[in-house]
This record gives sequence, C-alpha cells and structure tokens, in this order.
Amino acid sequence: MDSSTLSLAPSVPPNRSASATLRPLVLEPMRAHSGIEPVLLDGRKVVVGAADDCSLRLAVPGVEPRHCLILAGPHGPIIKAWDQRTWLNDRPVREAGLRDGDRLAIGPVVMRVRKARDDEASRAQRPAEPQPPAARVAEFQPAPLPPVIETAIEIPPAALPPILPPPQAITAPVPSSVPDLPAAEFAANPERDARRKRLLALRARRASLARSEEEANDLLAQLVTRRQELEQRSARLDGLEGRIRDALAPRERNLSETQASLAAERARLESFESELSARRLEVERREQEVEDRVRRAENAELLSARASASLARKRGLVSDLAGELLTHQGTIETQKRAIDHDRKTAQQQLSEAAARSAVC
Repeated sequence: MDSSTLSLAPSVPPNRSASATLRPLVLEPMRAHSGIEPVLLDGRKVVVGAADDCSLRLAVPGVEPRHCLILAGPHGPIIKAWDQRTWLNDRPVREAGLRDGDRLAIGPVVMRVRKARDDEASRAQRPAEPQPPAARVAEFQPAPLPPVIETAIEIPPAALPPILPPPQAITAPVPSSVPDLPAAEFAANPERDARRKRLLALRARRASLARSEEEANDLLAQLVTRRQELEQRSARLDGLEGRIRDALAPRERNLSETQASLAAERARLESFESELSARRLEVERREQEVEDRVRRAENAELLSARASASLARKRGLVSDLAGELLTHQGTIETQKRAIDHDRKTAQQQLSEAAARSAVC
C-alpha cells in the first residue's frame, strides 16, 4: 500500500447514551508506517474518502471521494459503505456494526478495529472544540478550445431607416366653381343667408383641402426621397451582408473543424475511460486473487502448524514405544539368559543322572 495523507475535520458529537460510557473503539491501519494516524470512534460521524472535506482522508488510488461513513449506533459504531470496494473481515459489506478485532478494508487501505487505550479513552471523554469544516472545493478545468477570431460588425446609424410620420387623411377636393355673390342681395333673405354661410364654409373647407393637398404633396416627395434612401441603404446592407458572410465563412469552417476535433477527443476520452474501467476491474480481480492466495497461505500455515504438532505428538509416542521396546528387549535378554542357565543346569543334571545310572 502506498503512503497516504490524512486530515481530520472534527464534527459535533451527538448525544451520548449510557453505552457511550464504555471504552470506545479505535480504527488504525494494519501497517505501522503507512502515514495514517489512528481514528478514535467516540460517537462522532466519520466520513472516509479521498475528498478534502472528509473526516478521514485517504488520498490513494482506489478510494472514492465519498467511500464510506462511520456512525454511532445503539450498540457501537456502524459502518455504511458507499462504494462496493469495502470489505469487513474479508467480506463485502453494505452496513454492519464494528467490533473489537474486526478488519476493515477501504479500497487498498486495510485497517483494524481495537479498543482504545487509557490515554485515548481520556481524550474521548473531553469535549471537542468546534472548528469550521474544511471548505469544499470543486474545480473543473475543461480542455482549452481553439481560439475563435471575433470581429465586431458595426452598422452606421445612417443605414437605418427613420420612422415615417403617419399620413394625413386626404379627402376629395371641392370644385372651385362657386359663384361669388354680393352680400347685399342676401340681406333680407334668410335662405340666402344660409346659402352664404354654406358657401363660406365651403370656401374655408376648400382652403383647408388645398393646404392638405400641399402637405400631401410634400409628404409624397419626402416618401419618394426616403424610398430612394432606403433602396441605397438596402444595397449597402446587401454588400455588408456579403462581406459578413465572407468573413464568417472561415469561422464556420474553424468551428466545424473544432467540433470534429472535440468529437474525436470525446471518443478518445470515452475509449480511455472504458480502458480504465477494464483495468480497474482487472486490478480488483488481481487484488481478490492476492487476498485469496494470502488466505490460502494462512490456512496452509495453520494446517502446517497443526501437522507439525501432530507429528511432534506421534514422535513422542514413537519415543515412548521405543523405550518400552528396549525395556521388553532387556526383559527378553534376561529371560534368555535364565533359560540358558536352566538348560545348562538341566543338561548337567541329566549327565549326572546318566553317570549314576551307568554306575549302578
């Protein structure tokens, strides 16, 4: 396991129950020189991962930014795994309680659970001073895009058409053949007075219509002039549009090339991610194989120790049997010597008996 860095951000401990008066547990690495300090599980929430704001930060490959969480349970600490590469006692775990002697694997980092010593337990009884949590920093730096040439296109104000005033209503002209009659002929005739009044109204209306006609003619001249100006401005805008189209054509080509390069880069990144996923799966498989081999080696060592003990017991039994065999051999030798002595004595007695019988 590579050396890792660790940073602890204390959090506010929850309300402690009566079970919290027991000796707390400590989570420490299996290797003494791993660079990871032991963590006291005294009821505080411990977030384990590679992010900067994690309570237990493990900045090593194979550890996710949020890998697992250790909480205070009714009967002790509880671990909740957020990543599948979390094992408790060589088995995958999602949620389980932690006990003294457990072995916890967080990615490639292997840690063990033990009871706290007296000095560690005394630190757990003192309230922790509140400190601000580490600031979460999420930085995203995309790949730089190729530069795009920008050109400001300005349209002169004279090229824009002015707002035209609304045209005035033009009514039909009144014929000018109204006779001019003397006022004396109508002095005593009311009908003539009424006609005169109507005639005066018609003259006033004719003068108003004449003024309206002049205004209409002036407005028509202005409209013709503005129409010519609009045609000229339209021609200038057409030329400006052509120049803009010509200026944007290389930019569009650059944009198409940039999009093609981005698509190729995206495809390459997706291929690289798939290759990384395959390698990660291969590494996990090899780690599992290594753990299986270590487990088999431990089992083989245990079996070897048992076989050695059994062989030692059998050797002791063989030694005891050899001693008993030597004892029996000594007894047999003694009995053989006694039998030989008895045989010799019997032969002498037979010889003496034969000699006496010959004498007689």
